[in-house]
Amino acid sequence: MGLNTTQQQLLEQYNTALDLYKRREWQAALDAFNKALEYDSHDGPTRVYIGRCEAYLKEPPGEDWDGVFEMKTK
Repeated sequence: MGLNTTQQQLLEQYNTALDLYKRREWQAALDAFNKALEYDSHDGPTRVYIGRCEAYLKEPPGEDWDGVFEMKTK
């Protein structure tokens, strides 16, 4: 069984946002992840990355960042 149109659009938007995230383009990635939520407002992975983008906008990771998110608080 394949994806329906909404799921496919969400996946495409999520992948675009994830690519921006990996390129350290935090604001563009945040905007793209928020657009992905228009397809499914409850998508967990999208919400996680929105939080990470917001955190990195406030305090960007070092130049040696390898894509791993490090929790700073509990």
